[in-house]
Amino acid sequence: MNLTALAVARSARRWRIDPWVVDVEPGPAAHSRIARCMLDRSRSRASLLQRIIAEVADRRAWLVSTSDAWNHELIAHREAVDRAFARVLQPSNDALATCLSKTKFAEWCAANDIPAPRQYRLDPETAQVIGDIAFPVFVRPDETQHGRPRPGIAKARTATTPSELSACLARFREDGLVASVSESLLGRELQQISVGVAIEADAATAMVARKVRPLAQACRVGTLVETIDDDEAESLALSTMRKLGYFGIGEVEILQDTATGKMYLIEINARPWIQFALAEAAGRDLLGFFLTDRRDAHRERQRKRVWLDFSTDVWNCFNRDDGLVHRQQVSMREYLRSLLRADVYARWALRDPWPFFAETFALGSAVLRTLRRRPLSSKPC
Repeated sequence: MNLTALAVARSARRWRIDPWVVDVEPGPAAHSRIARCMLDRSRSRASLLQRIIAEVADRRAWLVSTSDAWNHELIAHREAVDRAFARVLQPSNDALATCLSKTKFAEWCAANDIPAPRQYRLDPETAQVIGDIAFPVFVRPDETQHGRPRPGIAKARTATTPSELSACLARFREDGLVASVSESLLGRELQQISVGVAIEADAATAMVARKVRPLAQACRVGTLVETIDDDEAESLALSTMRKLGYFGIGEVEILQDTATGKMYLIEINARPWIQFALAEAAGRDLLGFFLTDRRDAHRERQRKRVWLDFSTDVWNCFNRDDGLVHRQQVSMREYLRSLLRADVYARWALRDPWPFFAETFALGSAVLRTLRRRPLSSKPC
């Protein structure tokens, strides 16, 4: 029921498909009036998946997972899922497992001559890096922790000295997490590129976009993303997907060193991603790819579009720690101009406005609670 599910459900409805959103926790898609909502907090994901399989046994239903947590359940129950659904828009279990582990994916890239940051091996006994290491390095949980919050563990961080790396690895061990350690690119001038792909065998369509905000150093999900024309990035994404034997919808994340032009493939999200609606708006309908004549999939030129997640973008620009406007990395004028350029929105849709209204109400309530907690100034007016 995340923002990705909301975008996929809206796309399905435009194709006159009856969308269901299913989860064990509420999210933006739960407020949609165009999708059936099946929310059951009393169940585990595995238990709820069994219920769904029983519900769709006599339907021509398709399934698409919009989170890595659900991808793990798909792997565990793949045989039953494949029997129950007419189509599952996710790759094979082997491809899923490769994409879900950053270490496995980096090793796969090295074995298949895919340009990617150097990966360091860890001793399974001591959890320390084996062999020589060149700093700085990039440390992340080996498996994405979306849906499984870990207080005190960042999505990713840079270690610049052996002592910083040791402290970071110790923190991971304490929290029961496996770390992935790789070459860090964050000291360079980087362009963040996302390639959304729908692919089946030799047929494919793709959309290329650039993450404008936040900057690469923040290691956060994009909140302002614009389409770009980049044949090299698209070619790298599609060739990688084909080598992996990928089927379904996914996103390839690439970092490009603007000084050298070299591209590094960072990861594949084996599912639709949060900016999924951007592809359809740009004329590269990824769900429609599986519902239409493939010969027309790439005929239309990609249109210029800008996607915005307004509330999260406000935080990225104005928070006191590293807000881009707060720290004057983006001027107020540039910020306002970027808002005016946006024409695709994470929550707002004219035919489905309730997720936007629910978010606006929640934001307003949070602001009021904050204001009420502030003590009144003792200074005279």
